[in-house]
Amino acid sequence: MVILVALLAAIVAPAAATGAVTNVVNGEEAAAGSFPYLAWIYYSDGIDNRTCTGTVVASNVVLTAGHCVLRNDGSDNLDPARFLVVTGNVHHLAEPHTTSTVKSFAVAPNFRLEPG
Repeated sequence: MVILVALLAAIVAPAAATGAVTNVVNGEEAAAGSFPYLAWIYYSDGIDNRTCTGTVVASNVVLTAGHCVLRNDGSDNLDPARFLVVTGNVHHLAEPHTTSTVKSFAVAPNFRLEPG
């Protein structure tokens, strides 16, 4: 099980609901194994669908942006049981990778979504 810790204090825009973008602009595709601490974070509950990324900071902790675990209007936290976290590969569907569930998460008490 993974615990998401959403501690971003900056105000950021909500993640795109369409999923991860696979093309690279003005750069080269990352080589497999070049980002060993990368985590892909997926959420779906019939109301919200989103893809975020995070950083593995311990064997059971992923640090991600605050907006990743809140409803788009900031009114409520999302359901931890509806998250999946994929680690172990820069290509989230490529092998090898590990898929984990989320037990809980914490959001910094002063984090607020910017209306808009």
